[in-house]
Amino acid sequence: MLEEKDLLRYSRQIELEGFGVEGQEKLKQAKVLIVGVGGLGSIASLLLVASGVGVIGLIDKDKVSLSNLHRQILYRESQIGEEKVKKAKENLREVNSDCKIICYNEFLSKENAENIIKDYD
Repeated sequence: MLEEKDLLRYSRQIELEGFGVEGQEKLKQAKVLIVGVGGLGSIASLLLVASGVGVIGLIDKDKVSLSNLHRQILYRESQIGEEKVKKAKENLREVNSDCKIICYNEFLSKENAENIIKDYD
């Protein structure tokens, strides 16, 4: 169930025809896994967290690097050399502290895929 602050925060998308409170509640219950928080993953994670998705899983073993900052807009120069998933979580929590973010500091592989993916929609 949406709280009063949710109704205010997401009021613009709740107003969309065919979306409404029911659509926002579905987003709040959703569990999304993002494989790789690089160029596409960093942008997707920002939009999903901002829209009110309830749980986001982030899987990536890389570190933030200067050569990627021009397209990985989730990160900052001060974070170069840090684990991407750790910095992504910190930055995403600044966007929406209500979103639960689960980090996997590893690459997705045939050995771990089934165990990780089973927890997401």
